[in-house]
Amino acid sequence: MRLRRVVQLCCLLFTISALIVTPLARSSHGGHHVVLISPVDSRYAQIENVLDNLLKTLQTPNLWGSFWNEKVRTSSRFVNYRFSEIAENLAKYLTDRSVKVRYKEREESLKYRPAVPGGAGETPSGGKVINLFDIAGRDTTHGGRFTYNEYSLAKTIFHELMHVHQERNYRSSDYEAFPTAVEPKLPSNYFNRCEFIDSNGIKAVMPPQSADQKDCVATYEVLVYRTPNRYQSTWKLKVDAATGRIEGTSEWTCCPTGRVDKMSGTINKDTLTITRDCSGQGAPQGCKQVFTSAMTRDGGIRGTWSGSFALPEPPKNAWRVTG
Repeated sequence: MRLRRVVQLCCLLFTISALIVTPLARSSHGGHHVVLISPVDSRYAQIENVLDNLLKTLQTPNLWGSFWNEKVRTSSRFVNYRFSEIAENLAKYLTDRSVKVRYKEREESLKYRPAVPGGAGETPSGGKVINLFDIAGRDTTHGGRFTYNEYSLAKTIFHELMHVHQERNYRSSDYEAFPTAVEPKLPSNYFNRCEFIDSNGIKAVMPPQSADQKDCVATYEVLVYRTPNRYQSTWKLKVDAATGRIEGTSEWTCCPTGRVDKMSGTINKDTLTITRDCSGQGAPQGCKQVFTSAMTRDGGIRGTWSGSFALPEPPKNAWRVTG
């Protein structure tokens, strides 16, 4: 049982509760019923998982925080919906067999630049079909290179489902500001963030992202609190599925200047423990900080840290994953 949990956690390092409670194959809500038109299922081998976990995300209000109850402008006609109402509609589209998803190759996708959003998919008039283009699932935010992961594919499908909402409610999806603004808010908790180099170009088939990939490195944005201060860090980590051991680095903008520190740790049942080697930060006896987190209900990661430079009261030494 422990090995199974570690394997599930290999690439989705921080989504502890989601992967222990829910197998990757199907969501606990019964799974999606989107019609997949070949060859989309062969080009995106993980699309079943993405659709299932997107449905689960839309059905889990506490993942969205206060945004769940915010009003969102969805059309050029100044029509506002609470996001909870939008999420209910999107979940319905994923389960009522009214949406088809297909792969559509087009040369125009080659013209898109990494920094330009869009171009990964389209929803024709009527909102019955979602076309995924070559760059769907690709991510160019890390080092300017094309990588692919489930979360990027999920964001594209989420974006196009919002166009489905527009088409079916207003017979028009001309208000791009709606999906463009909401797409980044999609919680990453239940999606595979494991990144793979796309060495064969954006038209390459996206292979399955199995949990035993030992070269899989996932990148996460982390906030570390030492009341009243907080520090932003980027963690790049990988897990050995057989042993549950974690290795990687953390990038910091201070202190006193930018630095990269080694990270190591373990997954033990429902607990994540990661140690930062912060030597050279002015501590004569060396510097180590230990970050711990237990399983949370919403699948997120947050906890406390101890060690060098920690305050005497544990509640003031906190950390959480933000992206």
